[in-house]
Amino acid sequence: MAGLKIENITKKFSGAVTAVDDVSLDIPDGKFVILVGPSGCGKTTLLRLIAGLESASRGRILIGDRDVTRARPRDRDIAMVFQSYALYPHMSVRRNMSFALELKQLPKAEIESRIEKASRILGIGGLLNRQPKQLSGGQRQRVALGRAIVREPSVFLFDEPLSNLDAKLRTAMRSELIKLHNRLGTTIVYVTHDQVEAMTMGQLVVVMKDGVVQQAGEPLEIYRNPSNRFVAEFIGSPAMNFVPARIESHEGRIMAVSAAFSLVLSARGAPVGEAQTVELGIRPEHLRFAAKEDDASDTVQIDGVVEVVEPLGAETIIEVSAGGVSLVARIGSERLPHIGAQVKLVADERRFFVFDSQSGARLC
Repeated sequence: MAGLKIENITKKFSGAVTAVDDVSLDIPDGKFVILVGPSGCGKTTLLRLIAGLESASRGRILIGDRDVTRARPRDRDIAMVFQSYALYPHMSVRRNMSFALELKQLPKAEIESRIEKASRILGIGGLLNRQPKQLSGGQRQRVALGRAIVREPSVFLFDEPLSNLDAKLRTAMRSELIKLHNRLGTTIVYVTHDQVEAMTMGQLVVVMKDGVVQQAGEPLEIYRNPSNRFVAEFIGSPAMNFVPARIESHEGRIMAVSAAFSLVLSARGAPVGEAQTVELGIRPEHLRFAAKEDDASDTVQIDGVVEVVEPLGAETIIEVSAGGVSLVARIGSERLPHIGAQVKLVADERRFFVFDSQSGARLC
């Protein structure tokens, strides 16, 4: 096992396309790290740079204390699991798992021991004599994991390994991967575009956009304290609501004024100036229906009209039109409003984020 250090890595392709731009990460040994972001953000290119499938234009990659920046993939002591499973179709499950070990000329007894151990961990002992075409998608993914495990690498690399599975199986496999990491304790770098996977699986989450790391940290820390508008919108489901507003001064108080409501900023020490345009962010789960006990002094109250109702069983997602802006709220299912109903939503004023409307930087 080993930690992973990425120092100022840049990857430029022909045509002046910068896929990864000056990325630096220090990943401790044994961490489960998620690279997350939309398509084209550079996360898969970064994974391929770690694997040696792409060469860096600038910077260094270290696995443990070894500089592997220019090393061949087979010399990096990594194992990679692909989205497409990439199993050899003409080989049995057993041979798929043993093939790389045979190339390394390990003793037969050692190979069998590793296959037996990995098969037991993954519950695929009864599949060893089957061909890939005889397996379900979930079984194929377990075999791909087994093929990686038997190599006993310093670092595991996963490139969206669950995206080809149905929703129920994806949920089950997420749990299995977490258990697997707990058993093995090996460093894992896992690429996904699914922020639910990022939040539920990662010990360290790295959010990327346009080849640049926007924020890196523990999942809940990123959720609670996003560094900019992009991270705030990308992490969380349903996505954060954003309301355009203007900074104004009223009776000595600095306020963010929107068409739907106003928010006092004076006590928050926000670096804002009068007439500055901002966006106010509030998560759907932090909006609720007004109740008699709500104190108007520390809540923001929003009047609106219900436009969409989505019952999900334990909770309901509603969309409310307020001041020309649509707000999504996640509420309980004990009170279901009808479309067209006049409602009053409230939120603790401390739950609002303030972002600069030009740069997207978080102001407070």
